[in-house]
Amino acid sequence: MIEKKVFYLLFLLGVFSLGIRGIEILGIKISDFLFGLSLIFFFLFFFKQRRIILDKTFIFLWLFLLSANLMSLLFNKSFSFSIKNPLRLMIDFSLVILILNFVSSFKSLKLLLKTVILSGVIASLISIFAFFLWFFNSSFLPSWFYHVTKEGIKEPRIQGLFYDPNHYASFLHLPTFFCLFFIFESIKNKKFLFSLFFLISFFLLILSIFFTWSRGGIGVLFIGLFCVLIYLFFYFLNNKKTAIFLSIFLTISVLFFLFFYKDEIKNFLEFKHYRHGTIEGGVYFRLNLWKACLLGFLENPLFGVGPGNFINVYPRIAVKYNLDVKAQNYPHSSFLGTLVETGLVGFIPFILINLYILITALENYFFYSRNLNKMRFLNFIVLLVLILKIIEMIFLDSFLGRRIWFLFGIILALKKLRNNL
Repeated sequence: MIEKKVFYLLFLLGVFSLGIRGIEILGIKISDFLFGLSLIFFFLFFFKQRRIILDKTFIFLWLFLLSANLMSLLFNKSFSFSIKNPLRLMIDFSLVILILNFVSSFKSLKLLLKTVILSGVIASLISIFAFFLWFFNSSFLPSWFYHVTKEGIKEPRIQGLFYDPNHYASFLHLPTFFCLFFIFESIKNKKFLFSLFFLISFFLLILSIFFTWSRGGIGVLFIGLFCVLIYLFFYFLNNKKTAIFLSIFLTISVLFFLFFYKDEIKNFLEFKHYRHGTIEGGVYFRLNLWKACLLGFLENPLFGVGPGNFINVYPRIAVKYNLDVKAQNYPHSSFLGTLVETGLVGFIPFILINLYILITALENYFFYSRNLNKMRFLNFIVLLVLILKIIEMIFLDSFLGRRIWFLFGIILALKKLRNNL
């Protein structure tokens, strides 16, 4: 059927365009534009077949979250701006539904993951090329490769065709860790040319993450790779002593990090404020925003200040509680952002939907470990990336990002496939 083929093509193009989300068509991100088109053909095909695959628990939690956002709109004067969050939730949900109905086998699942890898690699090549143009002071470097601060300062933080270097680094985590699965699978199947391709892709992606200069992106990468290394030694090489040693080393490294930043952690816990020396995107910058989130939540604990409206109410909160007005920005935390903008009514389904996906990913891992060992490592990778993304949401407004919901869709698709076994 032509509708089915067009749906598959548009959907894969949409997934591929996740790495170049900075490009817009008619004012819409290119990936969202393509997902919208694929959704039209999806309905044309699947309504004819009367077989749309859904996850009832996930739908219930999503409807709960969407309803909370809509109710919270009543407390937001900037209606036209705040409506973006419910719309983004609808696009995110559509992406999950598209993934669930696209993935019908492990073959189609792997095709989807390879498309993400290809997207990341192409974006990485562009970013690396732009970085070297900047390094050699080339005048041919387009201005949109730079990250420009509020003060108009150009930073050499290459973001490729993405819209933000921190979110770009966060997206690159997906293809980077998916590469690891295909490297080991191709080696196991003695397809060494494929393993070489994925190995080269893996290093290109890592290099591109470094070129974003994203502290969070690089930190998540290191922690994730350490966890993969421990897993490989423990399960694949059956070298438990080395795995224990690496675990201890990782723990010591984390403790060293906590000790090195003990003053910042102490100040955060005590809600101390730094008026001078704040760095946009740094610890002190976030302290102002996070404290304002908690104070804003206490003012509107049930429905919050309105989805997407924190940036508008921040100056009033900053003046009232003697915070840095110049730190006005988004919450820089999905947890606190959801709490202050949608209150308890929105925070509860937010926690539940993340918890449901986490439990599903754990169930997937244990099921495939027992019944289909060749998919065990992939499920470990997916579970690991999910945990890293949840931790990342403490420091980034990333919950409504397509990369998070793409991961949600992959986890629910793996659940569907195990139910079909």
